[in-house]
Amino acid sequence: MRTLSALSLLSVVAVYPVATAIACSPDFSTVTLRILAQEDTGLQQQLRQVTKSWTTATCAKVQLSDVPSSSLTAEFIAALSADAPPDVVIFPTTVLPEIASFILPVSPEISLNEPDQLDVGEVYRDVLTSINSTSRAVTISGGGFLYTYRTDLFADAKNRDSFERGFGYPLSVPTTWAQYNDIASFFNRPSENLWGTAESFGGGKGDLALLFLSRASSYTYFADESTAVLFDPSTMDSRINNLGWVQALEDLTKALNLSPPGAIDYSSNDVDLAVAQGRVAQAIIWSSMGVLSAPIPPKANLNHTLNFAFLPSSGEFWNAKEKRWEGHNSSTAPRWVLGGRQAAVAKGSKNSAAAWDLIRMLGGPQTSLEGVLDPKVRVPPYRKSHLDPRLWSAQIGEDPARKLCEVQNAMIGAQRELMLDLRVPGYELYSGVLENEIRRAFAGRQSAKVTLDRIATSWDRLTDSFGRDRQRLAYQALVGLTK
Repeated sequence: MRTLSALSLLSVVAVYPVATAIACSPDFSTVTLRILAQEDTGLQQQLRQVTKSWTTATCAKVQLSDVPSSSLTAEFIAALSADAPPDVVIFPTTVLPEIASFILPVSPEISLNEPDQLDVGEVYRDVLTSINSTSRAVTISGGGFLYTYRTDLFADAKNRDSFERGFGYPLSVPTTWAQYNDIASFFNRPSENLWGTAESFGGGKGDLALLFLSRASSYTYFADESTAVLFDPSTMDSRINNLGWVQALEDLTKALNLSPPGAIDYSSNDVDLAVAQGRVAQAIIWSSMGVLSAPIPPKANLNHTLNFAFLPSSGEFWNAKEKRWEGHNSSTAPRWVLGGRQAAVAKGSKNSAAAWDLIRMLGGPQTSLEGVLDPKVRVPPYRKSHLDPRLWSAQIGEDPARKLCEVQNAMIGAQRELMLDLRVPGYELYSGVLENEIRRAFAGRQSAKVTLDRIATSWDRLTDSFGRDRQRLAYQALVGLTK
């Protein structure tokens, strides 16, 4: 069994010395706390800032190590099952089900009913942190997609007249993905250095899968099992190749073709930059506030203005049970939410009191808000206090700030039709298959239907390899069909 120091993919980031000239409160001067976290520049910046403050207050030492996103689950399991595991682990929510047996329940000192935790959005406090009704982690980052657009272009009289004559309806915030692509087509003007849209098609960390799932959610949910869109919750047969998914992939491919050159490799940072520089008429952006701090060329005399909205929906959905298209009863589509990141304490930790004390600071209202506001950290909001329009109105204006916070408050709240990221054993393998096959479709090597048939076949094999009963229980818990 490997010790923490023997993990080949870990790198020591920092060790902070004991503070000697101040009182230690609480006194952890004999503790060296080891933290194992997902590799991410913003996260590492945040951890350096927070642990520096924490070690100054407690006189502890801290050792930070990271794991590449390409091998998260295996490396976390290896570290947590070692003879000397890390004290604190920081990971995406999708990893929680596979490491739950290696981590402690949340300390009573971090009660989910205390004021600090009641400020956390219900999805991130009550849903994503629990396994079998036991809270095992504390949320330290949220995440999801939202829509942004250039209000100056949408308000221009010539654009409005030309668009309505060409498409037969007024130019406004799109309520369907079809309208979104119409708008992208209308504004796609490379000769003017303007493109129709931008999305993080190549951002890694599951961005492409989540973009696809965000679209497909509105084409594939139905009332009695509204969130069971990926699998049949009774048989665990994949549903990902039905006509709703086909439509979503065709929409996504069209959006790519109406994006700037090189967009197939865009990260969320690239999308933020394209939006900030006014090179796209609209975009799907990550819910961190990075778009508000993306660099602008010094001599760029930009006068464009932005606003924000919910992701588009669709006018109809594919009922997988009845195998037919049906109209939506409401205009509100499910929102596919990435659960962000969580922090937990290893069962084998000999420093659990210090570990929980650090986590409490890391996820606390003030520290987390600093991470949301810091452009080098870019924590996506997950607390209600992160989404006060007054925090953002000076940068973007009162109405955009209000709308930005309205959309994200809905995202973090407990809405019945809110969609959650897939949390079953082997998530990385399912997501990897999905992204690889979609890239083949982007390259024109196969149709949307063939792509999704290949994904479904691979997913069914993965489900069999993990055990259908095991996956069924995990998936039913995810979609709320079991308690």
